[in-house]
Amino acid sequence: MGWLNQVRSQARAGITAPADIRDVRVALDEMRLIKDDGEIALMRRAAASRRDAHQRAMRATRPGRSEYEIEAELLYEFRRRGAQYPAYWPIVAGGANACILHYRDNNAPLADGDLLLIDAGCELDGYASDLTRTFPVGGKFSGPQKTSTSWYLAAQLPRSAR
Repeated sequence: MGWLNQVRSQARAGITAPADIRDVRVALDEMRLIKDDGEIALMRRAAASRRDAHQRAMRATRPGRSEYEIEAELLYEFRRRGAQYPAYWPIVAGGANACILHYRDNNAPLADGDLLLIDAGCELDGYASDLTRTFPVGGKFSGPQKTSTSWYLAAQLPRSAR
């Protein structure tokens, strides 16, 4: 890693790129493993922005609204919290649309009794966050929805907690 520190100090001093070509994959992999306090703080801010956007979207969801209106709530909150971009284009899929892999239309009306799937994250200073959640449009799970959600949540627990 000594050469990497040398390149960093040269870059700070305004020196141009090295004349030789190096495979930086190993160095990049090592850099991804360990985060300094500043990087951890950025990751936490990106996660908080994503969390707040998802909570805003959940509060805005109700029958009669459209998927794109919920998408707009997400994008607004990302920017309001300082994120520069969505990490990828959000998926906001109500009812049967949630079964379409990589659904992107985000234009259908939301109906009471349907579930809404949101897969959305933001990018903040080069750090991306990601979250996928499914919840009932009308605010209450039906019997079968509640049962399948309980199974899913139970599967997330460690074996010792089941």
